[in-house]
Amino acid sequence: MNDRKPPALRTSGLRAGYGQGDILHGIDILAEAGAITAVVGPNGAGKSTLMKVLAGVHDGPAAGRVEIFGVDRTGDSARGRLAAGLSLCPERRRVFPTMSIEENLLMGGVTLKPAAARRLVEKNYERVPWLAERRRTMAGNLSGGQQQMLAICRAIMTDPPLLLLDEPSLGLSPKVVDEVAGLIRTLNDEGHSVLIVEQNVALGLQLASTVYVLSQGVIAEQGAAADLAEDQRLMAAYLG
Repeated sequence: MNDRKPPALRTSGLRAGYGQGDILHGIDILAEAGAITAVVGPNGAGKSTLMKVLAGVHDGPAAGRVEIFGVDRTGDSARGRLAAGLSLCPERRRVFPTMSIEENLLMGGVTLKPAAARRLVEKNYERVPWLAERRRTMAGNLSGGQQQMLAICRAIMTDPPLLLLDEPSLGLSPKVVDEVAGLIRTLNDEGHSVLIVEQNVALGLQLASTVYVLSQGVIAEQGAAADLAEDQRLMAAYLG
């Protein structure tokens, strides 16, 4: 009897782009259930396009397949993928600036029944206590790092088995990056599978067990984070 869980996410031959041109050229990724997986690479490599395709907020892949927990979800809408257990925390946070911290969290749980949404708000207050202390503060009055913490907590409001994080360290100081990394580890320890795309290679290698290097729309390298971190040729060629 095989009790092995299906991967949280698998892509096969994924191609996508804008207009007539492809940005992604046949992407194969496997993110194990219960793990943190990272896709790292320079600006312009195609990382955010990949995340939009995975979350269903892009006009579908030109070719290829997206599986979530072993089920083909290639044709599903963003709402369908959310129902399948995938949630995206977008690049640059995208909080609602004129809404309070608590209102932002509740927007993340808008598809839930009120009692379930309330329970998950309180869970986020346990994870990040200052959110509770400032629950009536407008999100637009928060620092960039505080907004990022709020955005991650909002993305987890559906209690998704699979969380996608698009450049969570973007524009943040090293101290705040450490706080964001701590929250990501907490969510993973709670059982959430995480796929993170990052230009901050050090963060991706620090957090993930498996890392993919995306360069000019193709997977240039892949492997265990510890092995890639020691590959000086790779670091020089693709990661600077």
